[in-house]
Amino acid sequence: MRRITGLDWPLLTLATCLLALSAAGALAVNGFDDPKVGVVMLLQCIPYALATWLVVRGRAERAVSGRALASILLVGIAMRCLLLPGTPVSNDLFRYIWDGRVQAAGINPYLYVPSDATLSALRDAAIYPFINRADYAPTIYPPTSQIVFYLVTRISEAPIAMKAAMVAFEGLAVWAMLQLLALRGLPRSRILLYAWHPLPLWEFARSGHVDIVAIAFLLLAFLASERGSPLVAGIAFGAGVVTKY
Repeated sequence: MRRITGLDWPLLTLATCLLALSAAGALAVNGFDDPKVGVVMLLQCIPYALATWLVVRGRAERAVSGRALASILLVGIAMRCLLLPGTPVSNDLFRYIWDGRVQAAGINPYLYVPSDATLSALRDAAIYPFINRADYAPTIYPPTSQIVFYLVTRISEAPIAMKAAMVAFEGLAVWAMLQLLALRGLPRSRILLYAWHPLPLWEFARSGHVDIVAIAFLLLAFLASERGSPLVAGIAFGAGVVTKY
C-alpha cells in the first residue's frame, strides 16, 4: 500500500480510522442539531491529532512525493463524499436556497421576511418549512453570499447542490493553501492539517455553510499579496469581507 499511496503505514492507519469514523458518523448523525455529531467529531479528533503530529513533528514532515500529496487530498475528498448526502446538521443551508429562489423571482431578499405574503408563491414543502428566522428577519447574508446562492440555485435547488458548491470552494481554498505553503518553503504535507480536520468536514460538506466562501477569497487575497498583486488582493479581500461580516 505504501508504494501505491506514497504514505507511511502510520498515516495510512490513521487515514483508515478517519474514513471509518466519517462513514459511521454519516449513518449515525441524522437531523438538525443532532448531539451525536459532537461525539463523532471528538472521536475523529484522536486520529486527526496523531496525523497532525506525524506531519508537523514526525517523519512525515519531510518533503512528500506527488503520490503522497494526492493520497492526502483523496482521503479528504473521500471523507467529504461520505458526509455530503446526509441531512445538514444546521438549517442555515435552507435559507441559502430560499434567498437564491427569491432572487430568481426578481425580488430583493433584503426587503421581506420569508413569511411575508409577497413571497407566498415561492413557498414549498421541501425548503420553506426549514428556513430559520422566517417570521422576523429578512436575509442576513451579504452580497457575495447572495451571488453564490443565486448561481447555485439556478443549477439546482437540491440541498446537496449547495453543499457540493461549498466543497468546491474548499477545493479553491486548498489550492491557495498549497501555493502559500510553496511560497513559504513549507512542506506540502501540511495541507493535511486542513484536509483531514473534522470541523470543515461537518460544517462545509455536511452542512454547506457559506463561511468557506469567505475563507477561500481571503486565502486568494493572501496569495495575491504574496505574489505582489495588490489589486487582485484587494478585490479578493473585499469579496471575502462581503461574504460574511
